[in-house]
Amino acid sequence: MKERIFLLLLAVSSILVGCDNNGSIDGPVMERPSDTPVILSAGGVFDGDITVKQNTPATRASVDNISQLGKVGVFMLAGKKTNINGSDLAQTPDWSVSLDNADYATTTHGTYWENLSCSVDPVTGRMSVDAGQDYVWYYPITSWYAYDFYGYHPYQNEYDVTKDANGNSRITVDFKIDGTQDILWGRSEKKNDPFAYSARYFRNSPDTVVKMNFKHKLTQFQFYLVPQTKNETAEATFNGIRNLSVKKITMHRVATNLRMTLAESNNITAEDCVIEPVPGDEQRVDVLLNDRDGALQPVPFQTKIENGLEVADTVRIGDCIMVCPDVKTHYMSMVICKTDDVDSEYHSEKEMTIKLSGDKFFEAGKIYKIYVKASGVTEIALEATVEDWEEAEEDENLNFDID
Repeated sequence: MKERIFLLLLAVSSILVGCDNNGSIDGPVMERPSDTPVILSAGGVFDGDITVKQNTPATRASVDNISQLGKVGVFMLAGKKTNINGSDLAQTPDWSVSLDNADYATTTHGTYWENLSCSVDPVTGRMSVDAGQDYVWYYPITSWYAYDFYGYHPYQNEYDVTKDANGNSRITVDFKIDGTQDILWGRSEKKNDPFAYSARYFRNSPDTVVKMNFKHKLTQFQFYLVPQTKNETAEATFNGIRNLSVKKITMHRVATNLRMTLAESNNITAEDCVIEPVPGDEQRVDVLLNDRDGALQPVPFQTKIENGLEVADTVRIGDCIMVCPDVKTHYMSMVICKTDDVDSEYHSEKEMTIKLSGDKFFEAGKIYKIYVKASGVTEIALEATVEDWEEAEEDENLNFDID
């Protein structure tokens, strides 16, 4: 890679037209790579906190820390002109223009890094470009443009760039999910410096690395079992659920073809992105709750002894289901079986509606905990609380009785 960069430097230098001491331009606008490398690190992904009993392995479908981030797609985009002395002829940023090594001097005002697949070091968070891709890992020497970095996970081979009637660019990435994938979006930290990020910025700053912060972009549902007694009398027992297990949980009519608006040139200060069903796509499918290592194994209702009394033991069912955010209502059904005879099944007679109080939308980046409470196969209740990956407040208003 170094040899290729040096050859590029020599080739471009041979056609450069320099500036005089006053910064005036003596000919056509030309650029070349500087000796300032592009160095990225990932951040902003945090650990979950599960305190109840789990029946599954420690691996997760959701990405909860840097060590799980793996591969990300990264764009380096010309965000704005810096108006540095000598840049009067700098072109307006245009993301439909991709950096061309053969014509480097006139293509630095667009997409400098084009959907590069990068790997994240699980310890340091440092990002490296995967082998076999064409890129330049050095900022342009002129610093005519401040660049922004946008990233996403999981990596997709295809993306789309469109321009509106006003010339504004928009980059989108499509995903296909089945409830087990986590989708993240990230961008470079914003700095109060007109030259961030450019070669000039790093020549005058103690910073050496661009940090990219990532956010969860889907809504996550977790499911828990809570056995209940038949009634509130002193003779109440858990006999009705001692031989029962949850065998299957399904969320119905879920949008699985999603589109992320990764970046928009008329909104380069945005600290978040939009993810939604692909416009015009009406396909909705059922998705299943799985264990973290595969299909869901039956999970029995459990109790424990505290101070000599039998009490409910809350148990996690499977891993989670992750779906598109900004939806008001979801639907689920479940299958309960006998613990000692899994083929003896009891199906929910009707779908259970999951909806927040106040007609609110389920939000991206939040965990909604669904508690399945039962004292027998004919007495099942559903209760949902909400918890953010960043410790959001709980919602106590979802409590549905199932006849």
